[in-house]
Amino acid sequence: MVRQVQVQVPLMHSDTVLATLKKHPDVISLSRFRGDFNILIIFKCFEKKSSSIFAALAEVGVGERFGCIDIIELQSTIPILRKREPPTGKKRTYNSYTDRLSIEEIYQAVESQIHLTFNYIALLIVAAMIAGIGLIQNSDATVVASMLVSPLMSPIMGLTFGTCIKDKHMVSTSLRNEIIGVVITFVMGVIIGLVVCPFYTLGVKWPTDEMSSRGSPLSLVLGACIAIPSGAGVAIAITGAISSTVVGVAISAALLPPIVCSGMNVAFGVFQLLIAKASTNDFNAGYQALWIALYSFLLFIVNFVLIYVVAMAFFRLKSIRPLASTRGNVGISDEDELAINLTGSVSSFGQKYMRDPLRDPNDIRLVSQFGQGKVIDVMDHSASFGGMEVAREDEPLL
Repeated sequence: MVRQVQVQVPLMHSDTVLATLKKHPDVISLSRFRGDFNILIIFKCFEKKSSSIFAALAEVGVGERFGCIDIIELQSTIPILRKREPPTGKKRTYNSYTDRLSIEEIYQAVESQIHLTFNYIALLIVAAMIAGIGLIQNSDATVVASMLVSPLMSPIMGLTFGTCIKDKHMVSTSLRNEIIGVVITFVMGVIIGLVVCPFYTLGVKWPTDEMSSRGSPLSLVLGACIAIPSGAGVAIAITGAISSTVVGVAISAALLPPIVCSGMNVAFGVFQLLIAKASTNDFNAGYQALWIALYSFLLFIVNFVLIYVVAMAFFRLKSIRPLASTRGNVGISDEDELAINLTGSVSSFGQKYMRDPLRDPNDIRLVSQFGQGKVIDVMDHSASFGGMEVAREDEPLL
């Protein structure tokens, strides 16, 4: 995919910024529009080359000490945008292992998925019900379907990515919502187990092969072998916007079924030990179910920890660094002047403002002063440096 990038900087910094962009080999179709107080620079680039461009701009202060950058995703261009041919005598450079989306784009992709919303809770309940039915029926396909519905991977990625960029708010939000998700899933497993328990005497097999495969010491070893490549796969998929890989990792990681299996077997074990008739078979079945519940939950913990550690390593390999907004004041400082484009028209005026990085990103306000009057405006960017606005389809409950 191609990105169109718009860079707004004060005139006093325009020569430095333009020189930086002209020297960069991955900048395509560079153009500029000069205003009274600022300059608007527009260019195109390929998505996986954008991070190196933004790093070069950050070195001269764009998005950190002055100016802002807006990133627009283009579905296509006419004529088709092609990579530049290297100068005569120079070898073509191929994609590096550090090629990725910009950190800001990755941030928004991750941040939009970590909130505790109605959809998040509803998907957890639906996925837990599907997993429970699959475990009872001993159906591989049904259990796999629950993995695709489950949203438990998103907070883990938020926790990992937030740690890499040192965003305490993202880390705390992700960890809290992952814990809430685990509790909801476990409770759903207990409920499903209690519903099925009375039918045990009528010929319902317990445990099924699907349960036993997740409730043994061997499952922890096999789970670790799967979690390691899963962590690498999800990190690569997120940094490269490869949605198909995310789906594959969701299946391989299997985070939700072990939790449901644990809850179901806790319910069954307690039912057999405390409620059913005190026979030897009942007690043996009850203890077996509790052991399966323990190992199933340990399987989830092993998957969780290893995905976190491996994904963290691959984020580091991809040169994920803290955002400008987590390092201090960003955007335009109160000493700089910038012209703001209002409602899509080319309208500029001298103004002074400063963004507060500690404020809610949904409430980024530019308090401007022009002459004797004060103007208050709210800017909305789908992706930007120097302060970030995140569009959410589903408002978070917490």
